[in-house]
Amino acid sequence: MKPGGKLITSTGFVNKETLAELPVEVQKVLLEKRPDVFEDLYEDTVLAGFSKIDSVISGCWYTDDDESTIADLARSLGINLKFTSYTRYCVKE
Repeated sequence: MKPGGKLITSTGFVNKETLAELPVEVQKVLLEKRPDVFEDLYEDTVLAGFSKIDSVISGCWYTDDDESTIADLARSLGINLKFTSYTRYCVKE
């Protein structure tokens, strides 16, 4: 991407506070089987050379309302996992 270029991404992740509220055994299983759902990729954006980074939280969704492999895993663990959705605006210097 050329300097001054803008990258816009939209995704969701489980934040550290939500993870900390879960039972320890559930945390271990989720971190072992699906560590990717706990990464918000902010640091990766910085390492990629983006210097102006704005993240706008756009809501949340829960695994009880979803049909996905992470939702199936959450249900098997007896939890309703909350994902925070956001849009990230990044400018490359």
